[in-house]
Amino acid sequence: MLLNSQLKGIALAGVLLMGSTLTSYASSPKDKDKNKSTTTTMKVEVIDQNGIVVLSDRVNDNDPSLNFNMEPLPAGSYNIKVSQGSEVINITEVKKGLAQTGISYAVYDSNGMMVLSKDSNSDSFNFDLSDLPKGEYEVVVYNHDQVTNKLRVLN
Repeated sequence: MLLNSQLKGIALAGVLLMGSTLTSYASSPKDKDKNKSTTTTMKVEVIDQNGIVVLSDRVNDNDPSLNFNMEPLPAGSYNIKVSQGSEVINITEVKKGLAQTGISYAVYDSNGMMVLSKDSNSDSFNFDLSDLPKGEYEVVVYNHDQVTNKLRVLN
């Protein structure tokens, strides 16, 4: 028998991670009391840029609230992973304290591969290209994901 359980959408740091309603299914145990239900539990993890889980909580039908406080975490890019058992349901990137102005920069090599990227709170930036192979690179400036400027540089 399959039980349909409803969880409200999961939101963190103002980002809706899972639709307005998440519908999931869980198998009920085969026992004598057919009225017993199985609670659907999901694990929500905040993972930093180094792949380390810095916050973790579980949410389920009976307690659909998350107990996260991202305030103490340093500014940076984090992945929010939602999983049920061993199945990953969703991964969403959240940027805390980055790109407040919406300005970001990326450096691409001659093959169009991104080799560096950076978010900025100001209109000045520095890239160290000394570790990259000699060649021509393109620096692209984005404002809220829209290309605003391109610059070719030689290393």
